[in-house]
Amino acid sequence: MKLATPMPTLRSKLTLSSGKESTNATEAIHMIIATVSFVLVGCMRFLSPRIAAFFIFCLVVPMIADAEDIYFTATGQQDGNPLVFRSITSVPKGVNKREFPSLIVVSWRYKLTEKGMPDAEVNEAQIELEDILTPLDANHTSRQMLVVTGNGRKVWYWYVRDVARWKAQAECLLGQYGYPIRITDADDHDWSFYENFKAGVEGLQIDQGR
Repeated sequence: MKLATPMPTLRSKLTLSSGKESTNATEAIHMIIATVSFVLVGCMRFLSPRIAAFFIFCLVVPMIADAEDIYFTATGQQDGNPLVFRSITSVPKGVNKREFPSLIVVSWRYKLTEKGMPDAEVNEAQIELEDILTPLDANHTSRQMLVVTGNGRKVWYWYVRDVARWKAQAECLLGQYGYPIRITDADDHDWSFYENFKAGVEGLQIDQGR
């Protein structure tokens, strides 16, 4: 499938807003605790304690290494409405781009407000969705590299090793929640979408991709 441009076309260049935000130890610990709790509930019903513990170890250890990622936020505009971008400054440590050749795009359209941003109820549900999919954001599976919010839509961009496996894992995590999302995928073995986005951010010191 040929890569389309899933991100809205901007009328103005991006500029850094609040600067770089590094994930701290507390956030990493909370992420690990949430993941362990989720896996315990889902796995202990079907697996022996020893097997469940091994599965938890395999899932949590890669997430600890991911705590070194450095994030930034940027702003833009579309149709006169503000857009907010959240992304990682460079390809995560330990990630070879060619091992994650597919781009998955998760889109959530919501009722357009005066400022184009989701209302409090929708925003809370979108945060909940992100939390549920957090276990997939690890070097051995996939990496969420960019989130765009505004103009009636929130979009998450993931680079994944295996599309079918990622979708199956996401479906398992989401269960019967019924979020109004649409999931599409495309080939992007050079991560050109992510690299082109970074190139458009004014003031961002870009590292060489791996």
